[in-house]
Amino acid sequence: MKRTGKIMFYGLYAVLALGFFLYLLFPSQAVRDLVVARIEQTHPGVRVHMGGAHPVFPPGLKLAPLSVAYAGVPILSMAHLKVLPGISFFLGSQKHLAFNGPMGSGALKGHADLKLDVPLPEIKLTLNLAGIPVEELEALKQLPQFGLAGTLTAYIDFDSLKGPGGTANINMEITPARIVFNAPLLGLEQLEFSQIQSEVTLTPRMLQIKRLDASGAQLESRTTGSIVFREPLQNSRINLSCMIKPQAGFVAEQKDTMIGAMLASPTAQQRGILIRIAGTLEKPSYVVR
Repeated sequence: MKRTGKIMFYGLYAVLALGFFLYLLFPSQAVRDLVVARIEQTHPGVRVHMGGAHPVFPPGLKLAPLSVAYAGVPILSMAHLKVLPGISFFLGSQKHLAFNGPMGSGALKGHADLKLDVPLPEIKLTLNLAGIPVEELEALKQLPQFGLAGTLTAYIDFDSLKGPGGTANINMEITPARIVFNAPLLGLEQLEFSQIQSEVTLTPRMLQIKRLDASGAQLESRTTGSIVFREPLQNSRINLSCMIKPQAGFVAEQKDTMIGAMLASPTAQQRGILIRIAGTLEKPSYVVR
């Protein structure tokens, strides 16, 4: 028993010592550069920046810090992301990865299926975001016209072989939500909603809004349309239709604003008004019907 105990002790000591020295000697910068180069080579529309790559247990890598841009638009910024390869990652051309990490007070997790050693590499990516503060999303920081606050839950499904540059289908919910306009919009300085739900498709060329529904004590609205990307992002072209219906009491509150005047008629209060939004993100134009 004593001999067996010594063998187990020294065996455990050897494993821990080996792990310790492997961690110290791990080529963090070289692995980081290899991961970044491989991702950008496989999908030229993606740009990745990370401080380093470090081994973790269960066997995997901790990428920290990490930021990702897609089609020139910043997507996310994280303190770290843990990447855990499945057994299939080391067998054959089909690779599977799981990953997770914090985003503000929320979390991101997901998985990826990769085919890299083929003439046309394929990436299938699934992301789940929960409890994410909207104001921390990098993409929204590129739009100075307004600020959006709330808590985001989202599901994202990406396939690199769907269309040129890949396609991401995104379902999002923000509860509650507050939109603050840096320059008053139709006389409004801010809007508050109990819930915003959206279903959109994102490609390197455009954002297609299939539906964006907002509800709250002030307004109900439904928005559809598209934003065609240009560089810089502020020059992107807008083509949106927004149906707005006021809640009871909102028209009285906004009687001295432009939107209050537009919603004052009984027909507008019953059926709502349609606002067409065109122009660019930096200089939008509005037509009310």
